[in-house]
Amino acid sequence: MEKLEQIIASLNSKHQLLNNQVLISDDYKSNYSNDMKALGDEVVELQKVFIEIISNGNYN
Repeated sequence: MEKLEQIIASLNSKHQLLNNQVLISDDYKSNYSNDMKALGDEVVELQKVFIEIISNGNYN
């Protein structure tokens, strides 16, 4: 019975560790997605500025 309790405690510890890793992974994925969207938005805005400069002939 004691051996079974040790196994259950070990499995519980591993389960908690894996849950923590999942939370870290989910946070990273969320932050990465938000950062990539913001970066994409900035690139689009920069492209608009470049197009405006080229259209107006303001190369200086």
